[in-house]
Amino acid sequence: MRKRGNGTGSIIDRGKNRYLRYSIRITVGYDIDTGKQQYKYLSSHHTRKDAEIALSQFIVNPYDLKARKLTFKDVFERAFEEYKKKNTSKQAVTSYSTAFKNCECLHNIPVFDIRKTHLQNCLDSQTKRSDSSLNNIIKTYHLIFNYCLENDLIQKDYSQFVEKREVKETSVREIFTEEEIKSLWEHQENDYIKITLMLLYTGFRVNELLTIKPEQINLADGYFKAGLKTKAGKDRIVPIHSKIMIFAEWLHSELTQDTFIINYPTYSNWLKNNLKHKAHDTRHTFTTLLQKYGANKVWIDKIVGHSSGNLTDDLYTHADYEELKKTVELLP
Repeated sequence: MRKRGNGTGSIIDRGKNRYLRYSIRITVGYDIDTGKQQYKYLSSHHTRKDAEIALSQFIVNPYDLKARKLTFKDVFERAFEEYKKKNTSKQAVTSYSTAFKNCECLHNIPVFDIRKTHLQNCLDSQTKRSDSSLNNIIKTYHLIFNYCLENDLIQKDYSQFVEKREVKETSVREIFTEEEIKSLWEHQENDYIKITLMLLYTGFRVNELLTIKPEQINLADGYFKAGLKTKAGKDRIVPIHSKIMIFAEWLHSELTQDTFIINYPTYSNWLKNNLKHKAHDTRHTFTTLLQKYGANKVWIDKIVGHSSGNLTDDLYTHADYEELKKTVELLP
């Protein structure tokens, strides 16, 4: 064993039959009775050169030995708590929580020991996840590793090297036929059908309507002011079609009295099991039917919250609102 200076640790040759032959250790104290040094082993390596590099890095930048044992799960919980203090979006919080659960294979690995291979293999194993789910997993990686860098738990961010596989879109969007919509009107006393008709006549995403607040429903002037996701989609004006005004009044009353209980999972399951449709089909139907009835694409984009090169102003003039109202009323 080569002699090193006092206080600089040591490298131990554990024998040529060991897979990781060279270990590095530091002195952490002395035995009260014997006065002998007490050691803490930091890591083991294939070659002496690797061990010398690791020990030199520790001497230059000593890490917390307890912190080094923090697992992927431990760090996520800490980073996530900090994130939630700064971000109140329920959708974002849910996305991170779900993505973390999908990374179960990493939960118990000390984050100090995680390399790109671990992260990439975990991501690649998600063969049935959607493109957005994969993106959320990568965002979760970044959340964890950024926290580690900020708190000196690691020296290198391996999450930046992870590559997402290409996901082919297999989901087919089926629009509601006009016969199906007519049938819905014949059963409009059902609360789930009321919601479905409101979605078909507004172009809202399901979550946009189900998380709307009573103050975002302007019954007097006949429009919703709501929306999620993009800059163009947030707090956009969506006129209330004359045929669904009664439903808007009902929803406003339910929300005001805090008696509205339909959420995304229950509605999505109901839609799938009873109408054989997916959640996005209502929105796709809205845009498809407006195009069929001759609506201008610029106004369709404005209503559904898509960015448009012809309308970049966030302010709505009276003329804008009138055009939006005319566009919505094209639906029979």
